[in-house]
Amino acid sequence: CFKRYTKQYITKSISKIQKVFGYKQRSKIGYILKKFFGKLENNNIIIDGEDLGHLAVLRCDKDEEILCFCGDEYEYRCKIQEITKKYAICLILDKKLCKKNPTKNIVLFQGLPKLDKLELITQKLTELGISKIVPFESDFTIAKKI
Repeated sequence: CFKRYTKQYITKSISKIQKVFGYKQRSKIGYILKKFFGKLENNNIIIDGEDLGHLAVLRCDKDEEILCFCGDEYEYRCKIQEITKKYAICLILDKKLCKKNPTKNIVLFQGLPKLDKLELITQKLTELGISKIVPFESDFTIAKKI
């Protein structure tokens, strides 16, 4: 019942999945670069907190290339220099303008829903790229000011 999966079969399957999901960012070696958030300091990026845990889970080692984002409009291709229990230091190899940022500013006016729904709406709209959300109260809103 068990099908024997050869290395060649697995490699073909992974490349098919990557084509379907549109993975394009690759390192020189040919694998997909892992992405992390960090803080920019001098010519280094410092990764700490929750993203440091992701480094450990993904088994990233010293001298491995990764992609980092610092909250600005750039993405940084980095090489991990040092990993400790509290932080990781990455050397910036390349800096590119992030093409994924929205090019148009979209403002959404949202009637006030209940609080728990507002959080979900805000989360999903920011994932879609809405630049500003303006909540307002109308005759038909359920949530009212106290």
